[in-house]
Amino acid sequence: MKKQLLAGAFVLASFFAAQAQTIFSVDFSVADEATLGDWYLIDADGDTDNWGVQTTAVDASTAYGFDGGFAFSASYSDDAGALTPDNMFVTQAFEVPAEGATVSFKVGGLNDEYFAEHYAVYVVTDEFFSAEGNTIADLINGLGEAKIEETLAGPNAVSKNFVISDNVGESVRVVFRHYQSTDELYLVLDDVEVTTGNTAGVNDNTIANLSVFPNPVNNGLVNITADTLVNNITIVDLNGRTVKAVKFNGVSEAQVNVSDLASGVYMMTIASDKGTTTKKIVKN
Repeated sequence: MKKQLLAGAFVLASFFAAQAQTIFSVDFSVADEATLGDWYLIDADGDTDNWGVQTTAVDASTAYGFDGGFAFSASYSDDAGALTPDNMFVTQAFEVPAEGATVSFKVGGLNDEYFAEHYAVYVVTDEFFSAEGNTIADLINGLGEAKIEETLAGPNAVSKNFVISDNVGESVRVVFRHYQSTDELYLVLDDVEVTTGNTAGVNDNTIANLSVFPNPVNNGLVNITADTLVNNITIVDLNGRTVKAVKFNGVSEAQVNVSDLASGVYMMTIASDKGTTTKKIVKN
C-alpha cells in the first residue's frame, strides 16, 4: 500500500453554540445529529466519495498538528486508487452581525509526500443555498469569489481565517470545497469557528506588497515578488481547470514559465506563509 489510510464515518453535520463572542465552533470530536445536523455534504463529482469525520485522533493526525477529531476528504483510496474529488462541506446557516464575523479553521494533510491538495472557501447566502430547484451546477456557478483558495504547501496543520464584512443581517453558510486534486491523499479540516467582529485583524487571503509582472505576459515568464515567503503558485483557466502548479521552498521572489499555456486569461493563486492572493493574468 503506497499510502497510509484511515477509517472514518461519513456523516452530515452541524453545531451551534452561543458563547460570548462565538457564533459557532466545531472541533469534530462528536459526529451525531445533535452536533452536526445542519451541515451538508455535496458530492459534486458524483463518485460517491465525500467528506468524512474522524471523531478521535490517530497517530497520523497528531503528528501533523491535528488534536482530537477532524474532517477529511480523499483524493486517493485503496479501493478506487486515484480520485479527482469535487467535494463540498457546507456549514450550518448563521446570521452575520452588524460588526461582521470572522471565520477561522485549520487545514493540512497527513503525509510528507502526498499533501498537495487544492481547496477553496466561499460564503453563500442561505437563501441561495436552500432555493428550491437549485442543482449542484447552480451552486457551483453561484459560489462567487473564493475567500481563500490555495494548494497545500505542506502536510502540517495551518491556521487560516478571513473576515465576512458583507452580508450583514443575512443568513449565510461557509462552503469548504476540495477539488482540482488528484492522487494525493487527504485534505484535513479542523477547528471551524465563527466569531463576531474582525477578530482576525486582517484577512489571511491578502499578501501585502505583492507584484506580478509583466502582465500581460509576452515572453512566457511571470515574475512574483512579495514581502512574504511564497510556497506555491497555482494557475487556473476560466473553466476552473488547473493548468499549472509550481512549488517553492519559501522564496520572496519567484518566476513561473507560462510559455506552454495558450493565449488567454488565467487566475494565478499565490500561497505564502502569510496567506493567499489570487491575481488575474493575461497570456499573449
